[in-house]
Amino acid sequence: MAHDYILVVDDDDAIRDSVVEALEDASYRVKAAHDGREALDILRHGGDRPCLVLLDLMMPVMDGWAFAREQSQDPALADLPVCIITAVGTSRPVPGDAVAVVRKPFKLKDLLEVVQQHC
Repeated sequence: MAHDYILVVDDDDAIRDSVVEALEDASYRVKAAHDGREALDILRHGGDRPCLVLLDLMMPVMDGWAFAREQSQDPALADLPVCIITAVGTSRPVPGDAVAVVRKPFKLKDLLEVVQQHC
């Protein structure tokens, strides 16, 4: 799927950059956003659709929970698969329609397995 890409949404520059680099090294096309608001802008105005959104939960401006609410209410975006990447403990629930949850710190192998299932 040459038109597909992976959208990485994380406010932590080091984590976001390392995930982007690892995915590009694995021959995936990647776009990145610093928060949920920027991610929604990319999704709504970027033209092509991602095969997967890798979404952090704890971010400024718009966190992952708010992003998931807006995404689920937008008919053009509601069916996009989202994988939550988070350090948030299990006491606070993640958005219910996520296709996977990868807990930080994570092994790159585990993340790539999720990516391979959707891209």
